[in-house]
This record gives sequence, structure tokens and C-alpha cells, in this order.
Amino acid sequence: MARQNPWMEFSATERKFILMIGGVIALVVIIQLLRPHIIPPPVYDYSHKDSIFESRSQLPSAPRIVRESSGEKVTLSGKNGIRPVNLNTAGRKEIEQLPRIGPVTAARIIEYREKNGGFNSPNDLLNVKGIGPKTLERLLPYLRFEQ
Repeated sequence: MARQNPWMEFSATERKFILMIGGVIALVVIIQLLRPHIIPPPVYDYSHKDSIFESRSQLPSAPRIVRESSGEKVTLSGKNGIRPVNLNTAGRKEIEQLPRIGPVTAARIIEYREKNGGFNSPNDLLNVKGIGPKTLERLLPYLRFEQ
């Protein structure tokens, strides 16, 4: 038996509708492929916002009270409210204001400083028990090593 053409199973209106849908899909695909060549993608310029961010990030931070110890208020300023500390001259309370440094580690820092004549570089701080590479990395923005 001869096989009939599948298009013959649709009415004329159905064939027109199928062809129209196919044409619309083809048109949409062509437009999507040609869009970058016809309408270039927008270029965003964030330089204005970058300059605002830079100007705001350079504002001095307001002094704040970090900790109260034995009734006296300690006020610091700078990055995150902590000013850089010279480890060769700082006292215990000043060293304790550094992030991740408590009274025991502050005492060890002072003990090392007195035994070895001070700190010459940040790596000297690795010789203090309780200070490893990660702690040193967190402390670096807050440290000075002046004699």
C-alpha cells in the first residue's frame, strides 16, 4: 500500500498555522543571532562610582572606645578603630588592643622584646608563642617596628 504524505493529514488551515509558527521561531532565532551586531551591548562606566568609593574609604574613621579596663577608657583610631602599634615601645594595654591578642600573648610579646632587644621585622613576631603565620597576617596592618 502506498504511504500518504504526512502533510496531507492536516487541513489547509492547520498547515498555514504550522508554517507561521515555524516562520516566527526562525525569525526569533535570526534576530537573536544578529542582535549583538545590530545593537551593541551596553558598556557600563563605573569610574564615577569608583571615585566616590575611594574618597569615602579614605575618610578618617572616628575615634571609638575599644575596651574599658580597670576603669580607664582606651580610645584608638585608624583602620577598624585601631591605630598602628609600635611593638618596640608599646605597653601591654596597647598591645592587647590588637586583634586576636589577649593579656597572655601581650605579655609574651613584651617578654620576647625585652629578651631579644626588640623586633626588627614582622617575622620576629613568629618566635612568640601563640602567634602563627595566620595571626601575623591579620596583625600586619596594625604593626610598626620602629626602634
